[in-house]
Amino acid sequence: SRSTVIGTDKNGGMAVYDLAGNLLQYLPDGRLNNVDLRYGFRLGGAEVALVTAGERNGNLLKIYAIDQDTRLLRNVAARAITPGLEVHGSCMYRSAVTGDTYFFGTSKDGDVEQWRLFDAGAGRVDAQLVRAFAVGSQSEGCVADDENGFFFVSEEDVGIWRYGAEPGAGSARFQVDRTGPGGHLTADVEGLA
Repeated sequence: SRSTVIGTDKNGGMAVYDLAGNLLQYLPDGRLNNVDLRYGFRLGGAEVALVTAGERNGNLLKIYAIDQDTRLLRNVAARAITPGLEVHGSCMYRSAVTGDTYFFGTSKDGDVEQWRLFDAGAGRVDAQLVRAFAVGSQSEGCVADDENGFFFVSEEDVGIWRYGAEPGAGSARFQVDRTGPGGHLTADVEGLA
């Protein structure tokens, strides 16, 4: 009964709805895309649910925490965090090995960056770049399998790739499915869930 639906309006911000579809909150924080959420992030000695999204106009990593009492989002980014790529899509990953939480950003150029999120003190979250690699061409949608340590990303004209999600996994990959002959997908392959 206290669950919410959190989504991005690609042209203007982030919205939080209750399960009856009532708008609880709207944050006009820019052209946000690909919202994701992870529970159990340690912030200020307590566990919180983190929500992230990439903001396209300012090329920023946006980080929010969910207030358990109000169910609303609050910005907890320690600073303006600017990825080294033009962020097009994003997702999160929580390592079963270390317990660390990560943000993955993708780009129209096919570049991917992985950022470790950490408690910066004073109730704020900061990020550190830990890995970068190239998919090949335009990518957007991504999703991570926390339990098995996999990162999946869509290369829009090619298909879906699986990489290791740990920062030291490198760029080795496996093609899950492809567009065109022999595949089961039609371009553009975008959102993944």
